[in-house]
Amino acid sequence: MKAPLTRSQPQHGERPAAKEEGQNLKGTFVFALGLGAFILLSWLSVYLLYLSR
Repeated sequence: MKAPLTRSQPQHGERPAAKEEGQNLKGTFVFALGLGAFILLSWLSVYLLYLSR
């Protein structure tokens, strides 16, 4: 005999809690900003090196 499912476990097709999803997206946004800043600073430093020669 199968045990009844508890509501604490998400059913198939249900989305996780909005708070968890917001935290994951916030971390992704911060990482994307950091990566963009790194790429921008890299391009800027190479451009300035090009101008100085």
